[in-house]
Amino acid sequence: MVRTRPPISSPPAAIGAGQIRIYEVQTEDRVFKYAYKKNKKDKISYSESKCSKSAWECVYESSGKIESAYYLHDHHDDNRYYNTEEGEWLSTSDWNDLQNSTEFVGMSRLTWEQAWGFITPDYYGDVTGDYSAFYDYAYYDRLEGSDKDTRMKSSCTATKTQGVVVFSIGFEIDKGGTAEQVLKNCASSENHYFRAEGLSISDAFSAIASNVVNLRLTQ
Repeated sequence: MVRTRPPISSPPAAIGAGQIRIYEVQTEDRVFKYAYKKNKKDKISYSESKCSKSAWECVYESSGKIESAYYLHDHHDDNRYYNTEEGEWLSTSDWNDLQNSTEFVGMSRLTWEQAWGFITPDYYGDVTGDYSAFYDYAYYDRLEGSDKDTRMKSSCTATKTQGVVVFSIGFEIDKGGTAEQVLKNCASSENHYFRAEGLSISDAFSAIASNVVNLRLTQ
């Protein structure tokens, strides 16, 4: 089974490209075609046993599509490589054998920008024992709740200043709490704020849709 990499988003800038050791290995099924003698290329053999002899070169052709597998490198513990799809470890010798196999097409080391969404920093730490990226991610540019509220207020004010009608929904939050007050202040008016619990959120969206339709009709 081939693992498909999910859509890529961007990790925080604090996670450096050098802090991840994940490799994409591409392979494809190949079938033996013929072998030729290196110092006498017109000498052809159709026996694959010649491939084990240093004097012979073997030619293979593709019999399937190129597939990718992803390996995490644990360079702290016996220099092992973890196949994320199979959940199995390869030793250094097995890793070298893989690269020297006839199925091997190529290999590239991914950056966090490429791997983000495919693996998470905590998963990477659980497998390799290297949690440096997780700590960078978890504690990078942390904000207190009051800071977030201030930023939200600024964004809402700037939006409304541009003449945009703002609706907000408080979904399963404490009545009269800080979160509800911030959402009410963000909305264009108290009539543009909606409380919702469970399935009633669909009613809130329906009411907003009706308001939007009315606005279009009156403008």
